Order: sequence, then C-alpha cells, then structure tokens
Amino acid sequence: GSDRLREHKKEHKKPHICELCRREFKRWHNLQEHMRIHTGAVYQCQFPGCGRNFQRSYDLQGHMGIHRRLRRLQPANQL
Repeated sequence: GSDRLREHKKEHKKPHICELCRREFKRWHNLQEHMRIHTGAVYQCQFPGCGRNFQRSYDLQGHMGIHRRLRRLQPANQL
C-alpha cells in the first residue's frame, strides 16, 4: 500500500527546490510564490479602506471578488 504510493511519488520529478527549506516544486512559478513566505512579501488589497494582506496572488484575487460582488449589491448613492 503505502510503499507503492511512495515509489509512485518518486516518479514525478520536482526539479525546482527552495534553497532555504528544501521544499520541492514541479513548476518554477510555484517556487516563486513559495519564496514569498521566506521574504515576507505580500499582496495587499488596494480596495479603499481594506488593506488586507495575502501570501498568494490567487488568494488576493478571490478576496477582490468579494469586494466586486458587494459593490454590485450596493445602491449607487452609497458608493
């Protein structure tokens, strides 16, 4: 069972390795996103009055969807 799974995982190469923690990634851009953990760099929401920070651009994009949906629901005189 688990031995076979472990061997199967070895077949999938992850050539991009973090020099700081040795974590391995299949794709270069995933390593780049991961490096933000070590550098402290963040993606910040630019929506007025928000300013939340996210480690991944994907998470910021999802968060911005909330602002867009809320904005569509507000009456025009409250924007």
